[in-house]
Formats: sequence, C-alpha cells, structure tokens
Amino acid sequence: MKITIVNDVPQSKTEAEIRLVRVPAGGGCPELLVAESPTTENQWVAVMGGNLERGESFPKVNVSFAEAERFCVRLSEESGYTFRMPTEVEFCRCLGDEPKELEKYGVFDQKAIVEVKTKLPNEYGLFDMRGDVWEWTTTVENGRNILRGGSWFFTQDDARAVFRNYNLPAYRVNNVGFRVLCCRPTSS
Repeated sequence: MKITIVNDVPQSKTEAEIRLVRVPAGGGCPELLVAESPTTENQWVAVMGGNLERGESFPKVNVSFAEAERFCVRLSEESGYTFRMPTEVEFCRCLGDEPKELEKYGVFDQKAIVEVKTKLPNEYGLFDMRGDVWEWTTTVENGRNILRGGSWFFTQDDARAVFRNYNLPAYRVNNVGFRVLCCRPTSS
C-alpha cells in the first residue's frame, strides 16, 4: 500500500493509495496526519482481500468497529507506519469550520451511497468529513462508539459539528464507514 502525505507530494493517481493530509495543531490536538477521505473499497481490498462490492472509489461500509481496527493493524504492519481511527476530539478538529453552504461539502438526503470526493474538500483538504458515511471514532460512551459526520441517508443537519451518533462496536450497516489517522513521531 502506498502512503502519501498530500501536503508533501504533488497529486498522482496510483492504485490502492492512502493519501494523508496534515491537519494543523489546534483545539487541544497536535498536528494530525489524516486520510484524505473515508477508507475506500479499493483500499480495503488491497489490505484485507476480498472483492469490490460497489466500486473502488466508494467508501467501505458494512464494517464493524472491530473490523476497522483489524484494517488499521494490517495497514500498520504492511506500511511500517502506525494507523488507527481518530478519537472524537480528533475527528472534530478535522471537521474544520462549519461551511455556510454545507451541501457543497457533503452528501445528504440521497437514495444511495456515492463515491468519495464528489464534493469540495474542507479547508484542510479533507473530503467527505460531512455526509456520505458516518465514521467510527475510538471514543466510547456507555459501551457504544461515537460516530461522527452524518451520512447519505440522513439530513445535512446531522452532519453539523454539534451532532453525534453512536452505536455498539459490532454494528454494521450501509451508511457507516471509517477513516484512518497515521501516528508518527513529530520529528519525522
């Protein structure tokens, strides 16, 4: 799996690539290296095996929290970097400022899931932070993981920074996916 830090390298299209974006420190978080979009089916198949269900650029959905964690472990082993899912605080930091025209940045009120990166990126260069798929976070409350970001099936109000969702870690459905965050020493 090729790992690219978007801010460091000009854009190129390669198969099964995870493109990382630097999100500056702030809001109680250090600088973060975050996947440019939710994990796609293409990325999932490259790391975990299996077949594409919808297409290579669609978010990987119907994945439990434990399955997403296993993806992070395998990706870490293959790449030599350490990957995990963000905490709720980290996810909120990556949301950036709330856009006035949210529909330009997220996918809402649709009949089906859509490919990643069909809308504008936020100010950090992250796509689909709002809408398309709910994303797992590692934050747990009352035995349930917090989900953030909204989805294609919900309204744009559910994608606002003030809205949170949650579910049991075994939950699997067609509007829940995940995004990876890369941990590395700050000196690298």
